[in-house]
Amino acid sequence: MARAYSASEVLAKKVPSIPFEGRWREAFGEPGRAGVWLIWGQSANGKSSFAMQLARELCKYGKVAYNSLEESIGLSFQENMERCQMGDVDGRFLILDRESMEDLNIRLKKQRSPDFIIIDSLQYTGLNYNDYKRLK
Repeated sequence: MARAYSASEVLAKKVPSIPFEGRWREAFGEPGRAGVWLIWGQSANGKSSFAMQLARELCKYGKVAYNSLEESIGLSFQENMERCQMGDVDGRFLILDRESMEDLNIRLKKQRSPDFIIIDSLQYTGLNYNDYKRLK
């Protein structure tokens, strides 16, 4: 049986977080460093643009890998990078061109692996629920 915690134990626990500032803090507060964010919406509603803006912000707090499964690294991806001025975070931003989930798992097990992973987009991963839980 798993251990039960008291309220005071949980409240005293130091949970690593992302100390967002400005509009990011207004929108999301100070989220935990561990977890999954799902960006959902209709096609052409700005999901990839938002994901790139989030990637740029996350570069302030660690190394970010962006796995471009849907678009690859074509013209629209390059334009999105330019709009978000991703050249400014070069060295903290790693672009994965349609990297398989198997290869991503291998990458994440290495020393100095990225702190944050963005997968654009989930439906191109081929993951079932159990695969997703293992990746998470």
